[in-house]
Amino acid sequence: MLFIKAALLLFVLIIIPQCLSHSNIDVESSSPNVTFALVGSFSRPALLHMSQHLEAGLRAAFAEANENSKLQYTLAIGDHSYTAKGAVDETIRLASQVFGFVGFIGSGTLQASLPHMEQGTPVIDPITGAQFARWNSQLGSAPTNRILNIRPAYYDEVGALMHELASNWKHLSRTAIIYQSDRFGSFVPLTLDNNYFSFFFFTDLYCFELYFDQLNTTELCPPLLLK
Repeated sequence: MLFIKAALLLFVLIIIPQCLSHSNIDVESSSPNVTFALVGSFSRPALLHMSQHLEAGLRAAFAEANENSKLQYTLAIGDHSYTAKGAVDETIRLASQVFGFVGFIGSGTLQASLPHMEQGTPVIDPITGAQFARWNSQLGSAPTNRILNIRPAYYDEVGALMHELASNWKHLSRTAIIYQSDRFGSFVPLTLDNNYFSFFFFTDLYCFELYFDQLNTTELCPPLLLK
């Protein structure tokens, strides 16, 4: 909780004013109100705790920043129930009421919602590692100037994991990697193919696709345990 608050307070005190300096909001006025929207999953178990903790961290950061700032930050909440349709509906409802979005939760939900945001609307630290939300010349993804990412991409996370295994876990004789079989998980085998050939020399590497509905989970477990 303290880490979330500290990180989000950094956004409030440093990053958000930079965004506002390029907007039409008069930051020199007596007490301008700046509203950001957090869109998460508040009515379904999926990502409920993450959504609640993120809201608590943002409210704490905004409250602390408001004590000593001309800018007065407020937070609007949207509940997408972790569905693309819910995300689009909430984005359309909130788009005209807020300056930007912060902590937008989910890859598919964010991707569905971006076309429904006004042009130039900032999206700060969305909770996604998907490649569409960031620039990577190696993967051919286009740059974007509306999304500010703090967390790494899925591509980078898998790369860091493989680097750790290749550097410090060479005693492993068998390694299994499970990735979700959708457009977001598809970057996992690409990471393996491009960067970590050396890892394959000292371990038998098995890759398994986890279906989006996770119905093949029991099919994957026996091969992983018995190989």
